[in-house]
Amino acid sequence: MTKKSTLDSLIQTIMDALPSELSKGPSELREKIKTGLSHHLAQLDLVTREEFDTQVAVLKKTRAKLDAL
Repeated sequence: MTKKSTLDSLIQTIMDALPSELSKGPSELREKIKTGLSHHLAQLDLVTREEFDTQVAVLKKTRAKLDAL
């Protein structure tokens, strides 16, 4: 899943959890949720999937070398 589709999926989950009167409101609510969520997620110290996969590969190589010793 891409970053955008993950964010959209999370926003949709939030919208589904809202009372029907609010979730059927203007798209302004969806945009406010998206903006707030994006802002707070950006403040977290997270790595991308690519960075994570790179580190996993490096650790596997290191483990193989360590086992060889």
